[in-house]
Amino acid sequence: MKTIAQNFLSVLGLSIAFVAFMLIMIQVNYDLGFDSCQKNAGSIFRLDIEQGGSAKAIVCRPFARAFTESSPHIKGGCIMSAWSNNFLLYVEQNGKQVNYDEDVWSVSPEIMQVFHFDMLEGDAQSLDEPNSVIIPESTARRLFGNESAINKQLHVYIPQMAPMTVKGVYKDFPSNSSLKNSMYASMNPKESYDDWENWGYLFFLRLDDPANKESVLDNFRKNFNAKEILESNLFGEDKDAIVYHLTSLPALHFLTNVDFDTMPKASRQTIFVLISIAFIILIIAGINFTNFSRIGRRMRNMLIGFQLAASLVLIAGALFIHLQNYYMRHAPLGYDKNETVVAHLNVKINRNREAFTNRLKAFEDIKDVTYSQFLLSSQKQYMGYGRDYNGKPITFQCIPVSSSFLKVMGIKVTEAGISARKTIRRKQVAICLTKRRGPNMA
Repeated sequence: MKTIAQNFLSVLGLSIAFVAFMLIMIQVNYDLGFDSCQKNAGSIFRLDIEQGGSAKAIVCRPFARAFTESSPHIKGGCIMSAWSNNFLLYVEQNGKQVNYDEDVWSVSPEIMQVFHFDMLEGDAQSLDEPNSVIIPESTARRLFGNESAINKQLHVYIPQMAPMTVKGVYKDFPSNSSLKNSMYASMNPKESYDDWENWGYLFFLRLDDPANKESVLDNFRKNFNAKEILESNLFGEDKDAIVYHLTSLPALHFLTNVDFDTMPKASRQTIFVLISIAFIILIIAGINFTNFSRIGRRMRNMLIGFQLAASLVLIAGALFIHLQNYYMRHAPLGYDKNETVVAHLNVKINRNREAFTNRLKAFEDIKDVTYSQFLLSSQKQYMGYGRDYNGKPITFQCIPVSSSFLKVMGIKVTEAGISARKTIRRKQVAICLTKRRGPNMA
C-alpha cells in the first residue's frame, strides 16, 4: 500500500509539473511569436527619432512622407494616430438607432500596403475613399449580424464629423498582435499634410529586404534637409544630434524607453526567467519520480540537494513576486483614490457638463466633481506636448483636465506661480509639470 501511494504521488507530481511547464511555455510562445500573424513582419519597421538620449515614437506627417519617398527600397509607408479615439456611434437597425462604444484608429490608406489584413469583404483599396473605414469580423457580426457590412453607415455623435462608411471587413487579428481588432478609419488627406509641428503619428514602413535597413537610414541622413525639423523647436538646433532608428515589428514588442510608444510590451528578461522556472519545475518533478533505490548514495544526495536548492529558489522568487504585487497594489499614487468614483461620459453629457455637475453636487455624499480626458494612471503614454522653455525645446506628456482637477484629486502642488500660461489657439492653457522623485509630488 505504501509503494502504491508513493507511486501515485510521484505520477501526480510529474503530471502537475508538465501542466505547469506547458502553461508557462504557452505564455513564452505568446510573447516570442508576437506579430507572427504578419507575413512580412521582419520587413516592417517603425521609425523612431532620438535626440539628447531621449527617443520618441512619434513623427509629423510631412517627415513621414519625406522618408517614404527617400529610397526605392521602401515599398510602402503609412502613418496612424499615436492614440485611438473612443467614439460613441450608432447604426440604423430596423428604423432605430442602436448605440455602440468603439475604438477607432485614424490611419493613412497606405496601411494596407504595409500591414497584411486578411480581407473577408473589400480589398486593399478599401481605405482609399474619404470617410471610409474597415472593421474586424467580430465587430461586423456584432453590429450587423449575418448581413454584409459593406457600405453600411457608422454615425458618430459629433456634429462636424461625417458618417463613416464601411468599405471592408478583415479577419480578426490574434491577441498577440500590435494591430488590435479596432476600426481603422481613413485619415483626412489634408490633415496636417504640411504641418511640421504636429508630431502625433506613428510611422511604419515596409522594406523590400530587411538587410537594406542601414543603407536606407544612411541615404536619408545624407540627403534629408532637417531645416523644418529644427525650426519646429522640438529637437534643438543641432542637425547631427538627431538620430533615426528603424525597429522591426517583432522587436517592437521588447523595445523600451521610447516616449509615446503605445505598442504592447514584454521583457526578454522575464521570458528567460519563465523558461528557467519551467525547466526547474520539470527537473524537480523528474527527481521526485526517480527510483532512488537503484542509484548510489552519493548520486542520491546530490539529487536531493539540487532539488532542495531549486525549491528554495522558487519559493524565494514567489515571495519576491508577492512583495512586488503587494507594492503595486498599495503604493501611494500621489492622489486620493479610495473615495474617488470614475465614470466614462458620452457626448451628450460632455456638452452639458455644468448641468451634470450641479445635478451631481445635489447629492450630499458627493463632495466635488472634476473632469479629465484620460483616466489617471491608466496608461504609460498620454498626449504629447512640445514647448520652448528658456530658449530650449522641451517635450512632455499632458492630460487635459478641468481647473479643479488637482484640488479634487488631492494632488499636492509643491511649487506654484511658476506655471507658464500661454495663449494656444485662443485658449488659455495652464501647464503643470510633475517631478519624478516621489509619488506625492506634482
